[in-house]
Amino acid sequence: MVIEINELVKEYEKLIDKLKIARTRSTVNIRNIDEALKTAMKTCLKTNELILELRGDKSRILVEKPTRVLIDYVFIIQIPYVLRLLNELKNIAIELGDSDTISKLDTLINKFRALQES
Repeated sequence: MVIEINELVKEYEKLIDKLKIARTRSTVNIRNIDEALKTAMKTCLKTNELILELRGDKSRILVEKPTRVLIDYVFIIQIPYVLRLLNELKNIAIELGDSDTISKLDTLINKFRALQES
């Protein structure tokens, strides 16, 4: 899962650079959403690393419960938050009439949804 999220983060970074170039009244909004998304994605990655570490540490007793809590945190809280923010960016791209970015955001949104449903 960490590898999948890493790939999605890279795709996102390419997209946000393109949206930031668009000089509109939405620039501040884009920057705020971008900061929130970067934080949320970083949290997903860090939490995943912790899950892998917990699972790999056989010396710990009862790692299953904290692992389950962390997995729930990523899938119930963080990924839906990332999806909401990506949809906000998509709305800005729609406002700007940037069909290429809209299409790429749709793909990214679908990949996060697929990850959430796996």
